[in-house]
Amino acid sequence: MIKKHPLISFVALTVLMTWGGLFVNIMGIFPAFGQWFLYGEGHVVAILRTRQTLLNWTPNIAAVIVLGVSGGWPRVRELLGRFLKWRVGMRLWLWAVLIPFMSALGAVGLYGMGGGRIEGNQMGFIPLVLCQRFIFSLSTESIGGEAGWRGFVLVYLQQRFSPFISTLIVGLIWGLVHFPILTVRGFVLQEFFFFGVTILCLSVVLTWFYNRTRGSLLVAAFVHAVFNAIDATISRSFVALMPRGDYMFVLMMAMMATATVLIVRTKGRLGLA
Repeated sequence: MIKKHPLISFVALTVLMTWGGLFVNIMGIFPAFGQWFLYGEGHVVAILRTRQTLLNWTPNIAAVIVLGVSGGWPRVRELLGRFLKWRVGMRLWLWAVLIPFMSALGAVGLYGMGGGRIEGNQMGFIPLVLCQRFIFSLSTESIGGEAGWRGFVLVYLQQRFSPFISTLIVGLIWGLVHFPILTVRGFVLQEFFFFGVTILCLSVVLTWFYNRTRGSLLVAAFVHAVFNAIDATISRSFVALMPRGDYMFVLMMAMMATATVLIVRTKGRLGLA
């Protein structure tokens, strides 16, 4: 089954482990452990939650299982070795920082121009929280998911479809896996839509970085972590600049602009030679 249908096997394993782990978590069967927090000014910011890390590493685990069965240890070693690919040029590392921050600044700017009130009472703590959230994101879905989504699924699809179509498929599957998690978090209907569009646009950005770096999972994970850290800092922390729902909307708009620029400038190739 796995050798004949590797993509279906990957999706099935990822969904089974992610949704199953979430169910066990909700039922209280899987207690939290290995948690590290930083404290300051009466506030707490997590930098490691081992249980959440394990649940977010399911795409990587699924990819290792599928490649291990279908190609053996050499395929697994080649996949994981892409996390060590850091020599991609200073320009791409610079873009890896600038694109997430420009997208976030665009979102904040849209919110302000639309009459939204930007909170600034705790702005002095933003750099600290941003760094803490970056570390936390690296330990969870950033490093934990990129071997699966970009390293396996994207590569598999781009051998059969165009980079643009492949990216859309990755984004749709990626969003589907998140669905029960968002439900547990209490997302309302429009927030599901905002998240779905945003994750499709983020897929475009990550595809471009992955292809431009010729397969660097390290860069893809870094960009993913920066996006997540900014998102959590601006809308889900004690230094939040605006309500979560409002940020999701303006971020969606900013990400649509970012993705459109990449698609147009690369003529849909998204960095693939």
